[in-house]
Amino acid sequence: MAVIVAIGMLFTGCAGRKGPTLKEQVNQSLEHFYRGEEMARKRNFTGALEEYLASIEISPRPRAYYHLALIENEMGNRDEAIRYLDEALKLSPNFTMAAQAKKQLQALDRTSSAQTAPIAIPTEEEMIADAPVETTTIETPQVETKPAEPMETKKETISVATTPASTEDVLDTEAQAIVGAIKKAENARDWRQTIELCNKLLVQYPTHAVTLNRLGFAHYQTGDFNEAEKSFTHAVQAHPNFADAYNNLGVVRENLGQSAEAGNAYEKAIEVGNHVDACFNLAVLKEKEGEYKASISYYEKYLQLDSQSMYADLARERIQKLRRIEY
Repeated sequence: MAVIVAIGMLFTGCAGRKGPTLKEQVNQSLEHFYRGEEMARKRNFTGALEEYLASIEISPRPRAYYHLALIENEMGNRDEAIRYLDEALKLSPNFTMAAQAKKQLQALDRTSSAQTAPIAIPTEEEMIADAPVETTTIETPQVETKPAEPMETKKETISVATTPASTEDVLDTEAQAIVGAIKKAENARDWRQTIELCNKLLVQYPTHAVTLNRLGFAHYQTGDFNEAEKSFTHAVQAHPNFADAYNNLGVVRENLGQSAEAGNAYEKAIEVGNHVDACFNLAVLKEKEGEYKASISYYEKYLQLDSQSMYADLARERIQKLRRIEY
């Protein structure tokens, strides 16, 4: 990510008026980026492009250019996709998604101008894995989302997990067959079928935490955050030490605009399981809210738990930039 630049022109012409502070600039760029992410997930590509460009105008950074490239490619604009990938790599040859950007450039170069390379908008699993969805580990799929000069992405991880066998009901043969069908539906990204099968299993095992978590994940994927929150809440009620479910609950609550409640869920995930993704997510949330000292603390805790992940360099970079803003 680059330092904040090119903001002056936006605030000229007001004699005697003081321009925005560095923190305000950071937050402005961050909000544009987040709105772009949300619009991209809803496949409102025109709106997403506008938001990403607005974010870049305030604070150019590679992740925003990377997202622009993905959307341009999705819209069939191969040349623009290549241009934005080049910009991302010029700004930071080793940014978090640099390896993916290089692969996508190669894929685009192999295609003719009349053929669009098969590059898809990344899932929250792929972004955290750039990847939450990315790496919180319950059992396979995980989800993304969102941080000053604003960080390009959040390790927003929603995943399907397992809990200690001793805390779960022992499933009978029929229920185990349903679990197998649920996994197949998840792999096929057939979320409606996943929801139906989870509900079927929960009739017999209403407090089966893993299934409740899977149900929440499926609802999340369909955009039904209210139902996802209910399912994740039931999961942690059934299994109070289910760290993955607490982290997932935090992600969903953020999407519902419940920042305080999201923070509480992330803290609980850290308390009961030293949840690494929850540390990252909470750091991002605190950064977004301007609580930079707290954000630095959680980034540092994240690095203590996982210093070698794809997000480690990003966390170190955020710490450096936040310290410069704070002090």
